[in-house]
Amino acid sequence: MIRGHDVLVTDDPGAEAFALPARHGGIVMSSGALALLDGDELDAVLAHEQAHLSQRHHLIAALSLHIGRVLRPIPFIRAATAAIPLYLEIAADDAARNRAGTRPLVSALLRLRTHSAASSTSQAGVLHAVGPHRIRTLLREDPAPRSRTTILATSAQSMILVLLSTAVAVPWLVAITTGCT
Repeated sequence: MIRGHDVLVTDDPGAEAFALPARHGGIVMSSGALALLDGDELDAVLAHEQAHLSQRHHLIAALSLHIGRVLRPIPFIRAATAAIPLYLEIAADDAARNRAGTRPLVSALLRLRTHSAASSTSQAGVLHAVGPHRIRTLLREDPAPRSRTTILATSAQSMILVLLSTAVAVPWLVAITTGCT
């Protein structure tokens, strides 16, 4: 038990952390990663891996992989199958950021990446697991709230679209239900 999480610790000087389905071990961390990360960073990594488990990312990934194999000839399915693992990482990052904070998560990713690059372990791609802009994405500020004018304009456009659609659909539905006489 590490900081409230069941963690399987491997005797490996490399800096590795990942999650397996709960029945196959759950959160797995190397002794090297535990020695490398401070308390806040460790909390961020554990929150990230816990998000994979609690959000059932293994099931989503397995289902996506299966559908991708069966329906591979369909371009949309191929693209979706390639994108889903990236979105699962983004979801885990968001959960970790909400739970432990942005700075500890970014710091942990940078430390893991630096250590992995120096030791040439399998985690060399940790920093770019969701693309080359992972850190920039994590550090970006939330977009500014929409102005009242934008909200009103969007609402007015939506209302006009609904009214126009209704004006076209109602006569058509009347003609179909009563018959064209």
